[in-house]
Order: sequence, then C-alpha cells, then structure tokens
Amino acid sequence: MNPTFNSKNERPWLAENHKRRSDRALHIGIETINLLMKRGIPVTYTNVAQMSKEVDTEGKGIHSNTIRSNEQLYKYYKQYSKTFKKIANEINRRTT
Repeated sequence: MNPTFNSKNERPWLAENHKRRSDRALHIGIETINLLMKRGIPVTYTNVAQMSKEVDTEGKGIHSNTIRSNEQLYKYYKQYSKTFKKIANEINRRTT
C-alpha cells in the first residue's frame, strides 16, 4: 500500500533521488572535464557528454543539458571551457 501525503510537494524519496542524481552528475562531469583537460581536448558540452560515457561506471554518462542545469557543474564547466569564455568575451565587447 502506498503512503498518502497531504500535498504533492511532500515526497521525501523524490528529494533524496534528486540529490543522488545531482551528485552523480557532478562527480562524473568533474572527472570528465579533468580528463578532457589532461588529454588536451577542448571542453565543450558535446565533448563532455560523449566522454562522460567512458568515465561513468554504468556507461550512461551525462547529457549536455545536465551541465547547464546542475549549478555546481556549470560553474566548473565555465572555468575550463574556452568556447564559453570566447562567447562571454564577445558579448562583453558588444556591450562596451
């Protein structure tokens, strides 16, 4: 029998599942970015998504959108992505 909750927002297992998946994506993403840097491969959304399948023990990897939606991983990505820095610099030049 399923437990009943007063509100749709009261789903403790959902919060635990989200935290576990977010931590997994962060761990895999950081390892993948470090591996790309070590191999001299540009850090891009596509490269991270493709290479993450090699890093992930389950072989699933992470989706490129996961990088954007995971705040901690996105911050880490921005530090090492030359394409992100290039786009940010172009935007800054246009506004000044």
